Amino acid sequence: MFAIDTNVLVRLLAQDDRRQSAIVARWLDARLDEGDSVLISSLVLLDCEWVLRSRYGLSKPDITAAFDPLLNTPGLVFDNEPSIERALQHWAETNSEFADCLIAASNQSIGAVATMTFDRKSARIPGMSLLAE
Repeated sequence: MFAIDTNVLVRLLAQDDRRQSAIVARWLDARLDEGDSVLISSLVLLDCEWVLRSRYGLSKPDITAAFDPLLNTPGLVFDNEPSIERALQHWAETNSEFADCLIAASNQSIGAVATMTFDRKSARIPGMSLLAE
């Protein structure tokens, strides 16, 4: 199995550098054609969301539309795909940050009853609870 870093995933999704984007596409196609798996960790996905939002000004629906096909691509592997899918769903349904949604979903997947927070907005995410002051 191979893994990719944030900058590789951004080149693939943003297509902002023609040369590097082409290199990524060729490399990824070759790996998948050869039956190799390619890991996209939740940390890379989280970092990529931040880059696409802050650097490229993409909206939540645009980022979700970019991530969804990745989750459905045979050969692409995610370290906790069910949590990523839940996080994307909760992110689409709330005003919360993707990071908070992913934290809540990841913590639930390993058995947390709730993730405690002082952030009232994040407390609306399933799996998060407000820690009263």
